[in-house]
Amino acid sequence: MISTAHQRPNRRTWWDIRSGVSHILGRRTKVALSKETLIWGLLLGVYFSSRLINLTLLPLFVDEGVYLWWGDRVLLGELERGFGEGKPLVGWAIALMVALGADYVAAPCLAQALIGSLTWISIVLLGEHYLSRRTAFIAAVLWIVLPYALLFERLSTPDATMAAIGMLTVYLSVRMTTDRRWQIAGAAGAGIIATILAKSPVGAFFAIAPLAAVVILQPVRAWRKQARTLAICYALSGTFIGLAALVVAVRIRLGLNPPGFGVHEILAKTSLDIEGPGFLDIAARNIKLMVSWFGAYLTWPLAILLLLAWLAAWFSQSRLIRLVALLGSLYMIIFVLTSDFIVPRYFFPALPFLVIITAWALTKASELVTEWIQNKIPQPRHNTMSIGLYGLATVFVLALTVPLAGLCPFAH
Repeated sequence: MISTAHQRPNRRTWWDIRSGVSHILGRRTKVALSKETLIWGLLLGVYFSSRLINLTLLPLFVDEGVYLWWGDRVLLGELERGFGEGKPLVGWAIALMVALGADYVAAPCLAQALIGSLTWISIVLLGEHYLSRRTAFIAAVLWIVLPYALLFERLSTPDATMAAIGMLTVYLSVRMTTDRRWQIAGAAGAGIIATILAKSPVGAFFAIAPLAAVVILQPVRAWRKQARTLAICYALSGTFIGLAALVVAVRIRLGLNPPGFGVHEILAKTSLDIEGPGFLDIAARNIKLMVSWFGAYLTWPLAILLLLAWLAAWFSQSRLIRLVALLGSLYMIIFVLTSDFIVPRYFFPALPFLVIITAWALTKASELVTEWIQNKIPQPRHNTMSIGLYGLATVFVLALTVPLAGLCPFAH
């Protein structure tokens, strides 16, 4: 007689689904609801609360009104709306929110808040899988409380959308170096395409992530083993990029304006005019603006902390930290050297990289503090000293992250 005591019921529960997803991703996960799962679930709940409560307090700015109009036209069947400016994904997401019953004023911000959660999830996955659980936790908390992240994930901006999908692409690219299944490579390629659809042609920056991950994270002798996965990833994304370039070329040839995929905007906002300001003058101005914005949105102590963490990253033994530092640095350098028109949100996609680096640096600092306490403080006072120091550090960081008190969704 065959026992049916352990047979799975017909209705799949959430933990069955979680186990199945873990199998697809090649990572074993305990089916039981663990303490770790509860903590991450609580943090995710806090994240969504900070992004969704009182979402309509901030008035729509001009660009959000344009995106809302795109979403309305998409619902009328104009699926191509937004391709000319290179941001169709924004209109599609807003259209989906409206179709699901969201208020027209809240729809743009709601779409961004939901897509923005991919940034938080990607930061956690990178930290926990490839650095440490403590690093993942610190990065998750920092992303929730930083005013820079809070502001732009409560607004509908293609830069935040691009950052969210771009960070997921970075995670998949790193995952691809240890998991060579075609599904992971295909997902990374699809991520590149989605990032470009969020904001093109700027989103194409994240196309370097798979190659950079292989070169930096893998020894030279292992590069040939990655050829298949890279081929799958770039065959998919490269085909899309090639077709997009063909469309732009044909439209330019026919004299159509805009040529598509945001090409006219990138030409208008980059410092390619030799009769305009000098190259060095533009770079110096952009650096000053970038520094002032990071100081304003993060407060100067936190901005300096991020800078110190970024400098320490280049001396890290962790190849992943060096990869993250490289990608974040390249993104900022490209904008500093080429942009003739620049606003704070343009630097937003670099923020997740800086948060991961800062969390790693704080983890290393906490390990040094713990070692010092164990060596210098009598055993009975270890826990009291540790709790006191970490409590003061937490209060200090939280106190520095409220320069924009009006943004707090619970303050109204």
